[in-house]
Amino acid sequence: MDGGSKMKKFSWKDLFTTAIAIVIGVVLVAKIRDYDWAFIGSWRTAVASTGFLGLLMATFDEEDFTHFNTWGAVEWTLALAGVGLVVAGLIVASEVLFVILAADVLILWVASVIRHAFSRETTVHGRFPALRL
Repeated sequence: MDGGSKMKKFSWKDLFTTAIAIVIGVVLVAKIRDYDWAFIGSWRTAVASTGFLGLLMATFDEEDFTHFNTWGAVEWTLALAGVGLVVAGLIVASEVLFVILAADVLILWVASVIRHAFSRETTVHGRFPALRL
């Protein structure tokens, strides 16, 4: 990439989280259309499956997920909302909570992709993120 380009290259983690987002989208459509798959048979199992996939997605997000810049704040807010939705969804087991949770996780994925594409964050020594000044 040339020095004037603002887009960054995506990593294998971005591809992996994109695959998870696609799976979550498929699960969302399948559950709404009443497919009877074992891991989404009830609203409770659909919430649990989506919550697990969301956790897996957040885990594979890069280390700079913990930065408290604008993108980090958005992602942390979405992640905390997701945790609350999983807990509520496991207790109540409702379609509405499942759909909101799936939307939350997919919005978290979009925010992550946008952050990776346009954020000024970079990696120092291959491990720890830092802001470029």
